[in-house]
Amino acid sequence: MAKKYITLDVLDDLNKDIFNKIVAKPHKILCKNFDTEEQLVKQLDTMFSQKNYFWRDKSNKWIYYILEDDVFDYSLEVDLDKKTKDLFGSNYNDMSKLSDIQRVELLKDKKNILKRLELIKSKNRDEISDAIVSGTEDTLLLNKVIFDDLKNLSPANAKEKSKEAVAETTEIVKIASNLLSEYSGDVSIFSNIIEKSNGSTVKHMTRVFLLSLDFFQYYNHLINEVGYASNIRIKFNSRYKGFYERLLLDVDYDEITLEKVFKGGIKVIPENEKSAISVGFLLHDIGKQVDIEYFEGSGEYDKNRIQAHVTQGFNELLKRTVYPPVVSAIAGFHHEYYGSKAGYGAFRELMKNKFGGKSSFDYCIAYSLHEVYNGEAYSFFPAKINEIVDVYDALTDPGRKYRDPLSPSSAIKFMEEHFLKEEVKVDPILFDMFKLYLANGGVVE
Repeated sequence: MAKKYITLDVLDDLNKDIFNKIVAKPHKILCKNFDTEEQLVKQLDTMFSQKNYFWRDKSNKWIYYILEDDVFDYSLEVDLDKKTKDLFGSNYNDMSKLSDIQRVELLKDKKNILKRLELIKSKNRDEISDAIVSGTEDTLLLNKVIFDDLKNLSPANAKEKSKEAVAETTEIVKIASNLLSEYSGDVSIFSNIIEKSNGSTVKHMTRVFLLSLDFFQYYNHLINEVGYASNIRIKFNSRYKGFYERLLLDVDYDEITLEKVFKGGIKVIPENEKSAISVGFLLHDIGKQVDIEYFEGSGEYDKNRIQAHVTQGFNELLKRTVYPPVVSAIAGFHHEYYGSKAGYGAFRELMKNKFGGKSSFDYCIAYSLHEVYNGEAYSFFPAKINEIVDVYDALTDPGRKYRDPLSPSSAIKFMEEHFLKEEVKVDPILFDMFKLYLANGGVVE
């Protein structure tokens, strides 16, 4: 059985005597650098003797984990709830105790609250924001609880059991999307999410869902109403072609056009496709592990474990729920990074198993999932939207323990440097549209 790890700052809650006993022991700690992806296993006593309270230093961009048992073996009477509750928040445990019928009924309650607000002509902005945040969080938690239970069933039985939850979740996302559309481009509405979301993963998933959804609507607005595609075409050679030359290795330079970037040309997403995409945004991280693990007895941090949430989310959504394949694809491909070695998850496995590690494609982005699975394009359009927002949120997240959050402007500069100039990981055209989205909302200049 894999061992469970908690962040090392749990030690800050201990009394002095117990603290001194623990830091004097050669407990193994996991160390991860979130910039370089480097992982190490070291001894706590050695690290502490070199620098007291080293885990508090945010400037070194490392985060540290200790075995839960190495703390609790001391049988402490210490309130560690804040530090040890799972990543999905305290409500997760409460919801896990509900029956299947109660979980679906709770989803229906969340749907009806949003539906009533949708029918009100004169809406209160704060009330809408609160309801969307609360509804989104609880829908995520309920899906996580249900998702975990489905893994213990056969695929056929799991799919049957998932039907009601899938239907209610899809309806909740649809109503939330309609409510949010009234505030499209008003990025300031998300300040409430930062304050009111509970649990680090739920906070992240809530923000990324709503920001992805709003950016997605803004994308459609730019292409459909503003005619932004003409602007892209005008500056394609001077602004974008150099980036795509680094991706489309088997395409002659003169043949790299906007139609080679977006297969079939850049286009508006029709209404009948929005629902599945929006649900995919909501559940993009549903496969995240509750704790940081590595193989028992290996003595080394297993990088694949920390990346497993992507492949797990992809496989389980596809095999054990009746969500459309688009939903699982967004969960599986939102760390694809244009085939970079830094990317991981289901896309990498697909390329390895189906195409023998294929490293070059005829197109960069496909709107059709079928064309991605056939190896025609690097990436699936909605996953590429989600990817940008996911990276941005990770950089600006006020709850990250390993470093202070970047300002929106600094995050954009960081992404330009590390996700475009050094290596093309996010899409340059969609990234410029995201910058325009933030500028339109007054978040960046």
